[in-house]
Amino acid sequence: MKRETRKGRSSQILTVFLMALMLSASVLCLPFGTARTAQAAETIGLNKTVSRMVAGTKTTLVLNGAEGTVKWTSSNTAVASVSKTGVVTAKKAGTVTITAQYEGKKYTCKIFAEEPQLVTEKTTMIKGQKQTLTVSGTKLKVRWSSSNPSVASVSAQGVLTAKRVGDTVVSATVGGKKFSETVTVEVPALSDTSLTIVKNQKKKITLNGTAQKVTWSVGNEAIASVSASGVITGKKVGNTNVFAVVDGVRYICKLRVDGPYLSRKSLTMTQGTTQQLYVRATSLPVRWLTNKTSVATVSTSGEVTAKSAGTAVITAVVNGQKYTCNVTVTKPAATTGVAGNYEKLLKVIRAKGGVDSKGFLALMESGALDDGSTYFTEIAYNQSNKKFVYKTRVQIKSEGSTLQVETRMVFSDNAYKKATAQVDVTLPDYGDQGFGLRTSFATGSYTARSNQKFYVAMRTDPNITDEFTNAELQKIGNTYLQFSFETWAYLLKANNTNLTLRNLGFTSYR
Repeated sequence: MKRETRKGRSSQILTVFLMALMLSASVLCLPFGTARTAQAAETIGLNKTVSRMVAGTKTTLVLNGAEGTVKWTSSNTAVASVSKTGVVTAKKAGTVTITAQYEGKKYTCKIFAEEPQLVTEKTTMIKGQKQTLTVSGTKLKVRWSSSNPSVASVSAQGVLTAKRVGDTVVSATVGGKKFSETVTVEVPALSDTSLTIVKNQKKKITLNGTAQKVTWSVGNEAIASVSASGVITGKKVGNTNVFAVVDGVRYICKLRVDGPYLSRKSLTMTQGTTQQLYVRATSLPVRWLTNKTSVATVSTSGEVTAKSAGTAVITAVVNGQKYTCNVTVTKPAATTGVAGNYEKLLKVIRAKGGVDSKGFLALMESGALDDGSTYFTEIAYNQSNKKFVYKTRVQIKSEGSTLQVETRMVFSDNAYKKATAQVDVTLPDYGDQGFGLRTSFATGSYTARSNQKFYVAMRTDPNITDEFTNAELQKIGNTYLQFSFETWAYLLKANNTNLTLRNLGFTSYR
């Protein structure tokens, strides 16, 4: 065995000492280093390990406790990507794992990406309707809102209530992303809620205030029908309802179908006569028409007047439906004798006469007599009863007062053979009271000098005639009747009637 030298031994001792010294230093540092490593292991971790996201949104992951560089990766970047700083962007529905690598270790967060869809049954609603909105494709909490709650409000549960006409935007906010839909609220109304038409008439009604499809129907199809566009056709007299349905809401129009008809379908009339037509079985307004006014006219109330010989059609229009009556007008049979002469007289009165204070058509004349008295005389025609009236009034001025005598004559029959005359006397001395004398006679026997027998027919005071003898009363009556005949004869001549009193039934008058 080789003996170690002193130099070699010293080297070994020094080596051992150095190793001991290093070991000693390592032991001295061990408590501090061990504590730091344990603390880091306990605090490093992701702020989220599971997260639900909506496609299109972002979230930031943080590796808490990491002091150095963290490497971020996504298991499926098509579903969600992650930036170098841990910002995760959800792209489409799916599940993905986001990994953070740090100092050789991996920390993961599972991301559930969702693509929610706002589900609405309808985007047009009727006032008063409700619908429940939902969001599909998510497990996240939904927050609901309406841009115009006065038009339509939405509850926390997504119940949408239509309130008034207008538009509103309904939104569902999910995971920080808003999903919206515009909803329109309508308030439909029928153009007619109550309607009367006539049989065979067509009438269109509309449901205004809606752009939605309207379904039409009628309660009793035997009474009326209704087309898909709302055109109603009356079929039979009666009552029924017409229905318009839009989006489940029903609107009602009460319908009445009338069956009007004319009281006459044909008329034969004599020229100058009138006939009344009526439209029966309806309360609707009637418009009357004639196709030939020269033959027959018709008033607004349906009175037909025959004008001249010929034919005409009178039409009653009710709600656009026409009802006709054929009218035949014939010439009147030739009138001869006294009746014919009075027809001639009537023509002259209509052509040359005027209207008196009673509203009668009349030939009239007034003037003064030699003694200063004034007179008024007329031959009039009362259109109401189709009678002729003869009248003369004389006013006699004497000693500051005026005596008035009025003679009025009418015929007692339609053949102009009997007449009744009354002479009314007004006496100023008796406060304008007076009396009336009356007589009746055959027209054919009256002459210019005839003396008729008068009797007192009227007196305003029982004693007013006491101062007159019967002879005086008879003289008063006959004098003024004879004078009146003279004025009537004058009227016929002055108006060129080509008639005399003899032509008018007073055949003995000279």
